[in-house]
Amino acid sequence: MEKLPGEREIIIVNKELKDLLQDKAKIVEEGRKLNVDLEKLQEKLNKKAAKIQKYNEKIQPMVRELLYPQLEEHEELANIDIKDQKLVVTAYDKIEEFRQNFAESKKKALGSEEDKKEEK
Repeated sequence: MEKLPGEREIIIVNKELKDLLQDKAKIVEEGRKLNVDLEKLQEKLNKKAAKIQKYNEKIQPMVRELLYPQLEEHEELANIDIKDQKLVVTAYDKIEEFRQNFAESKKKALGSEEDKKEEK
């Protein structure tokens, strides 16, 4: 490490401070090792995510082809899973979802209006 202009070293004798600094150095080193492990795990996770995406790209067209003709006018696919060795698809009504979201947002808006009235 390059010295600064006018820099000097002062020797301190303090066992407690020395022990704390040594313990801190160990923890920092362990943290660095964990960070390397974390980076390796993140790389593995990214590879798994890419593989899952490839599967999704194969699955989605098949699901659309097989199931869209069976859906009602306002239904949308939510999930497809395997239960008891059978393919189970969950579908939901988009209109009903909109109604629920609209009702909730209306309640929140009315609630905030009432809060403002109470503040006055």
